[in-house]
Amino acid sequence: MDWLLITLAVSATTLMVWVDRIRFGTWFTPTTILAVPYMAIALLAFTVGPALGYVPLYTPSLIVWTCYTALFWGTGQIATGFLPRAALHALPPLNEESARPLALTAAWLAIPILAYGTWVAGNSLGGLEDFRGDEYREATMHGWLGHLLVVSYPIFIYLVGVVRRKNIVLCGVSAGLLLILMVLRPTKGWVMLPLVAGLLCRARMGRFRLSLGKTVAIILLMYCVFNVSYLIAFASADPKALSDPEVYSQLFRRFGDYFFAGVLAFGAHMQNGGAYAYNPPAAYAPFINLAAIITGHPFVDPILEDFTVIRSGMDGFRVNVHTLFGTLIMSLGYLETCFYTFALSLITYAGFLASRRSRDVWITALWCFVAAGLAFAWFDTYFSQLALLEVPAYCLLLSAISRMTLEQRPSR
Repeated sequence: MDWLLITLAVSATTLMVWVDRIRFGTWFTPTTILAVPYMAIALLAFTVGPALGYVPLYTPSLIVWTCYTALFWGTGQIATGFLPRAALHALPPLNEESARPLALTAAWLAIPILAYGTWVAGNSLGGLEDFRGDEYREATMHGWLGHLLVVSYPIFIYLVGVVRRKNIVLCGVSAGLLLILMVLRPTKGWVMLPLVAGLLCRARMGRFRLSLGKTVAIILLMYCVFNVSYLIAFASADPKALSDPEVYSQLFRRFGDYFFAGVLAFGAHMQNGGAYAYNPPAAYAPFINLAAIITGHPFVDPILEDFTVIRSGMDGFRVNVHTLFGTLIMSLGYLETCFYTFALSLITYAGFLASRRSRDVWITALWCFVAAGLAFAWFDTYFSQLALLEVPAYCLLLSAISRMTLEQRPSR
């Protein structure tokens, strides 16, 4: 029975991916970015997860996920079905070169400020020993320093997208420094998302083609980035920890915990009946908090407090992430999740087509950021974070500045 459900889910996902590939001429469509990572991790969780000590995957959850994916895909197909085929073809960005001075200027204004803010935050808390603590997170991820970090996301995405041998000194070094400053924040997800968005930006510009080797390299890169935040804290407390094999064994296990967290937790929730307690902030926090700023009401927290055990035993691991659809189902219910999925599909497919038809590199960066949120739907929903509203605003601002700068240049 398990293999039958898996076969149905994989077959349906493959069909949707191939139709999108034929229709749009690219593998990097919203449905592919949403569905393929989840299905790959679900297959690994089913085949090797129990041998690593994780709870068995509840395979009917794959069917629930696939049904919502089909709704997402079908909405995108219907919404774009009336467009002529020529409107689906991609155009190369026109202002890639002209946007570079703005991107580099913004990067080199942000880098020293972010570095200074990180140094001040670390010193105020007694150094990096508290790197994993709530106080350090609050000092570096919130307030003006947190907003400036979000401003750097589209800059970083652009720089990763355009870096080549001839500009590696400026673009590559700038992107590298921004990445280091992102890593010095304890929230790993907001390092991973810009990295994936940058790779998607390179793919959109024709500078990156996915292959098995590159896929393995990307996973290894994420594994290294994941571990760095822990190693910073360990080394600050005890430099000898860097040479302790047990530390790296624990980090490997912790990576597996996060890798399987969303898929297994969603399955466990469905196995327990799939009940939900209405909790709109888990889905609509950015809009609720925006209204709170205007009305003076307190902010809401989008993080779920429902924890699920995915690894039992003395060193068991509990998680509060349940994939994109799992979190929506737990907080909104099945019907409202359908409406949310319908709206999300319209928005993402519109952004996808806009990035393909627009000659503006900042619109491309915006789509790649949204696509990165889809790529991590196997973990949780990142669309409930304030950056959902901030990054589009900054991208549009950068786009407007680029256009004004270009228009003011004397014609030759």
